[in-house]
Amino acid sequence: MLSESRATNTVNPPLQQTLEPVRQALLDNARREAKRILDEARRSTAALVARSLAEADEEVHEARRRAESGAQAHSEQALARTLRKRHRLVLDAQEGIRRRLVDDVQAAARQIPSDPRYSDLLAHLESLALTQLGENAVVVRCRERDGGLIATADNKRVDYRLNTLANRALDSLSEKVVQLWI
Repeated sequence: MLSESRATNTVNPPLQQTLEPVRQALLDNARREAKRILDEARRSTAALVARSLAEADEEVHEARRRAESGAQAHSEQALARTLRKRHRLVLDAQEGIRRRLVDDVQAAARQIPSDPRYSDLLAHLESLALTQLGENAVVVRCRERDGGLIATADNKRVDYRLNTLANRALDSLSEKVVQLWI
């Protein structure tokens, strides 16, 4: 259930300074987890792409051998099909790894509400929302299983739901994820 309240800035500057180490610890944990996920994705990608390429290369070699031994036209078609299959295998492997990365990041975001520092994170997000939208913003905390909050003021809205923040983190990593394929 969503809980709504007219928010006032309950996080004063001394408290913000006190919460800074907690916020930093949460960020550090998130960065370490993102690095672990990316490292695992790199390892998985490299192994899966290597296997796919090895299988496809073997098929290409066999198709070339058939092409050299006789039915040139048929073998060239087989070679073209095999090359397309090789490309499709690589793309499928890349998509599988990308999907796994998204799933892992979303799963990690769903675990945040169970962290004992979650209430400090919510206080920080609320303070950030009030800073962005003003003291009269309406802050709605999401159900604990969803996590995070949404704040609105006038025609402005900030979305600090955990799944949204996770998606933004993934978007910011998209260029690094592309580097996995190179």
